[in-house]
Amino acid sequence: MAQVRIIHSQQRETEVASGAMTRIAGVSGTLTGAQGIHLAVATIAPGCRFGPHVHLNGPPTRTLQS
Repeated sequence: MAQVRIIHSQQRETEVASGAMTRIAGVSGTLTGAQGIHLAVATIAPGCRFGPHVHLNGPPTRTLQS
């Protein structure tokens, strides 16, 4: 049976810090050994935007905050 892992905020992994975007993972293969799922928080600076794009590496999960 798979184990449950609790990841505290200070344990999260900064994956991308590029220009106006920072992405911090809480569930990833590197951080938890997860397979088939990846969850991260992406922060985009106010007034910035990115062009349309598609992620092909897994099912979409989106939560937006403003």
